[in-house]
Amino acid sequence: MAHIAAYNSAFHAGRALLFSRGFVERSHACLTVALLHLYHGASIWYHKGWALSKLQKHEEAVRAYCRSLECDPDALPSWVNLGTSLNILGRFGEALDAGDLALALDSGDAHAWNMKGDAQMGMERYEEALEAYNKALSIDPEHAHAWYSKGVALKRLRPADTP
Repeated sequence: MAHIAAYNSAFHAGRALLFSRGFVERSHACLTVALLHLYHGASIWYHKGWALSKLQKHEEAVRAYCRSLECDPDALPSWVNLGTSLNILGRFGEALDAGDLALALDSGDAHAWNMKGDAQMGMERYEEALEAYNKALSIDPEHAHAWYSKGVALKRLRPADTP
């Protein structure tokens, strides 16, 4: 069993090195090899989803995050990133569900609140989105995306004739 752990560690180290040097496709290939030949755990599926997201392959990323969650339903980052990919795909209702599940695991996660706000923005629920962004900012006052999105929500809530 120790040789499997060492092999897994080597794949993660190689993948991280390739990714950090800008070789996203090769990093993804490392994960694919690991998935096919070695390990089917939550972490490897999460990292595959993350790499696919960076490659703008969000449908595939959603499938990888779902596989991660099959292995570990309590994997908060998988819920948050699943919701983010769903938002990008315009599947806002599903993203909102992922946000609710992420927040059930950790209501103090600024990224989960931000992602939930993004889903609510996509559904044109601007008041609720503003509340989610405010919650994200109360947790992490330097969350740049939440600040930006809060501004967009406020603009959408302003009547059209207001300068």
